[in-house]
Amino acid sequence: MKYLQKKLVRDDDLQEYSDRYHQIILVRLEKRLLGAGNVYGFFDGQGKMIGGYVINSMPPFRILQLIPADREEGRKFVEAHEGEFSELVAMWKTSRSKFFYSLYYLQLMATVQRCKSKWLLGAAVRKRAHDRYVKFLPNIIYTGEPDRKFQQTGGTGNEKHVWVQYGLIRGMSHRFGVESSAFAAQQLCRKFLPRAVMKGKMARLGKKIQKFARFAFYPLARGVFLLVKVFSHLQGRLEQRHVK
Repeated sequence: MKYLQKKLVRDDDLQEYSDRYHQIILVRLEKRLLGAGNVYGFFDGQGKMIGGYVINSMPPFRILQLIPADREEGRKFVEAHEGEFSELVAMWKTSRSKFFYSLYYLQLMATVQRCKSKWLLGAAVRKRAHDRYVKFLPNIIYTGEPDRKFQQTGGTGNEKHVWVQYGLIRGMSHRFGVESSAFAAQQLCRKFLPRAVMKGKMARLGKKIQKFARFAFYPLARGVFLLVKVFSHLQGRLEQRHVK
């Protein structure tokens, strides 16, 4: 299956992105966000949009709307350094393919590395997502119930708990390589090692094998990320020429 990431600039592409996001997430995106942010869509071999994300460097930031008005500490910090921040928002994907899942985050991380901002701002509304994001966005500026006004105007109304967090963009590729190699090692060990080695009396041996595999996969994970990063850079240059 062929997957292609494309930066969306035409009005009809942005409208399609907004419609697909609303169809999947049940939230309407503001036209200001789509106009000010860099919108990226993923397409399958038939040209159908199956995912995407938005990187926005123009305040006001959508993510800060999650923070209640009486909890201004985190918001004030970001606003005081808003020229150094970008936010990652409006993420969605419909394909369940593990290959697409890996490519989605590889391309996303490579695109983030092209940002001129110092910090990346993100948010999670599920504990599982937070546990994944905190490895790259370790600084939490707010955790708790989201702002009620946001739930009524910008959210689904089902958000019970949110985590607003940020991290240094520089060095994310190293952390991504570490996490990718660890995930690959874990999946391969689960698939090929006997259950007794992973969870039985030989679990200690299983952990050592998994640890060795993680270190062995790290250069490969970094190499794959470097290739995707170079491809993403070249793709960005071609997109700039096309716009001009």
